[in-house]
Amino acid sequence: MTGIRERGQFVMLIRRDHPLTPVASIPAVFVTVVATMLAILMLSQVAEAQPGVPGTRLWAKRYDGSVGRFDTAYGVAAGGGMAFVSGLSQGSGANYDFATLGYDGATGAQLWRKRYDGPASGNGDDQAYAIAATTDGSKVFVTGLAQTAAGNWDFATVAYRA
Repeated sequence: MTGIRERGQFVMLIRRDHPLTPVASIPAVFVTVVATMLAILMLSQVAEAQPGVPGTRLWAKRYDGSVGRFDTAYGVAAGGGMAFVSGLSQGSGANYDFATLGYDGATGAQLWRKRYDGPASGNGDDQAYAIAATTDGSKVFVTGLAQTAAGNWDFATVAYRA
């Protein structure tokens, strides 16, 4: 695969030795997104070499939950120089729990993490979808869905001292 031909809304990947035989057809939107992402990555590397430039990445962190499976962040909040992230994280079984983490906003150091396993206690899904923090960062509020032992869904809100 050494060539690209644009055909309407699709981009064709072609072989140099057989230009009439397409290898793959990819939506042009996808190619545009990938090209844009690559351009952003190249620009971010330039920005990282120039401290103080707006848009420079300060830090990046990943969270791999307790069993190393599916984890998704749905909200972020800031307060008192801290950053808080919450979402869902697969627990020891096939079910999900709220996962909430607190980071130092300047360094990205993880300061704490908490999981909430709702009323079904290990047998239901609990999914955090929103998070808020007080302006001084002393309290964090997480809300989402919690499955009951009967399989019904309720909303749940958890408050943490940060």
